[in-house]
Amino acid sequence: MSVREAAALRRAEEFKRYYPLTDGDGELVYEYFLAHVTHEGLDGAPEIMRRDGAVSDVECERGKKLRREFFARFKTRDLLYFADVDNTVTRRGILSDEKKRFFNGWALSDRVVLSTGKIYKSIEKTARELGVDKNPCCCLNGAVLYDGRGGREIVAKLGEKARLAARILREKGLPYVLYYPDALRVETPLGQKDYENLLRYDEMYLDEKGETDFKRVVKLLAFVDEGDSESEAIVDGAAAAIGLKALRTAPHSYEIVPPLADKGRALKITAKRLGVHFRMTAAVGDSMNDLPMLAVCGLPYAVSDASCELARFGFAVAGSDRNTDLPELFGKVSRGVL
Repeated sequence: MSVREAAALRRAEEFKRYYPLTDGDGELVYEYFLAHVTHEGLDGAPEIMRRDGAVSDVECERGKKLRREFFARFKTRDLLYFADVDNTVTRRGILSDEKKRFFNGWALSDRVVLSTGKIYKSIEKTARELGVDKNPCCCLNGAVLYDGRGGREIVAKLGEKARLAARILREKGLPYVLYYPDALRVETPLGQKDYENLLRYDEMYLDEKGETDFKRVVKLLAFVDEGDSESEAIVDGAAAAIGLKALRTAPHSYEIVPPLADKGRALKITAKRLGVHFRMTAAVGDSMNDLPMLAVCGLPYAVSDASCELARFGFAVAGSDRNTDLPELFGKVSRGVL
């Protein structure tokens, strides 16, 4: 038995603990999980494995067909709905009236989980306007999890590792901010455009007390515009110096995040705590920091104006009208229309 087959079998056995199977379900469940596990035994998506060259176009299409058959059998009524915030729920910082009306009136809004690269304070207004502020929430790319009842858990952080990376960027004259779980720490002079970006994304929650407490640092965000390969290389070098990789999270931001911080891991943890198998989820995002979430969810979607890097994977598109795309998508998915 191969590593991939063994992993698929384990996932199928695990799924049985959530959903009792009939005599005819076993083969479908196994084949579904086999199509959603990499050759290394990791959870994945056919679209990503095709892009990585691990499966052919034919195998990818078969995986997507198995996905449709899987959800036709086990239905979508018990799904959790994970959504990135910036340029997914909102667009250019604006939340459409159509989305406000839908989520406040949708019977399944208590099953919506916002997943963001920002601190909770920066999305609290959006969550409140959607009526999902009492729901669990995943922040700082899955490093900080909220249970919706006032509880918070920090599951990953850079900590002291951030000190070296920050020093390298500072010596190179590259502006950056450090993220605590609940605030941002500005250590370098920021340009007007940098401050405007923080303001536009509602991230002006600054800690300006005393010296930087590196033990509290969750991630580092460098202000590097998309296409600025020279500055990206500096951040890549700073990340490599502490054994990590940098990640493009927005057109203006290039980040260094802790190795255990990813939206996919956060999805799994949150789903388990809510008594839901991680594949009984739908997720939608717009950029590469959403890829781990799209890899492990059951039904992955990208917004119509997703970043070029994410769009290359060929995920199903949420909808063409950015004001109504998520209401239409989640409404259809909840009715089993895939």
